[in-house]
Amino acid sequence: MISVTFLKQEDLVAPRRYPFPMRDIFAEGRKGFRTNTVNPFRPHSDRYREWERGYNHEYFNAQRRSIKFLH
Repeated sequence: MISVTFLKQEDLVAPRRYPFPMRDIFAEGRKGFRTNTVNPFRPHSDRYREWERGYNHEYFNAQRRSIKFLH
């Protein structure tokens, strides 16, 4: 007699390398600008770009605040 074992659904899903959503990575990029840190993700990955987007967002907010302050 042959025994067959079926895989469960959780066995088919790859483990998540980064357990936090993209909005948290965006927030980390914004915090990274304020604390002057380096992007911790692999270059050319989605998470790298999302971190950079948060960093750039905070950079341009700071630019806008400084221009308003000067005028």
